Amino acid sequence: MSRRGAYRLDFYMLRALSAPLGFVLGAILIAQLLERLLRLFDLVAATGAPVMSVFRMAAHLVPHYLGVALPAAFTVAMFLALARLSDDSELDIVLASGRSLVRVTTPYLLLALVLAVFSLYLFGHLQPLSRYAYRAEVHKALNARWDARVEENRF
Repeated sequence: MSRRGAYRLDFYMLRALSAPLGFVLGAILIAQLLERLLRLFDLVAATGAPVMSVFRMAAHLVPHYLGVALPAAFTVAMFLALARLSDDSELDIVLASGRSLVRVTTPYLLLALVLAVFSLYLFGHLQPLSRYAYRAEVHKALNARWDARVEENRF
């Protein structure tokens, strides 16, 4: 197989992985953020802070949840992609054409290395900054005073 055909195989394998990865990553992030949004709305309702602070706090939590969800999403997406390729007998055809299993998994290993480097950046730089900003927003929400008093004889 020519070098061009090898690159086509790599891109095909990555394309087979991209849809499940995006779907699983989105589902995990949404599930985690919805659970936290409930607690943040309770906090805002108890303190009387503005509702927009909930969305700012949730936005600051995205790097944390992305760091948690990325390895799980990659593992599940890789399993789903390889299961689909196996069910459609595409994996058997690629292996029967003379490609080794190492050659078939090379794009996934390279993507895993890219995700590992991204995780180092995420955990080493983005996550501490976003956690600090989240804590600052929580502090601001806890110390917000909401003075909504009803004056006498208004109604």
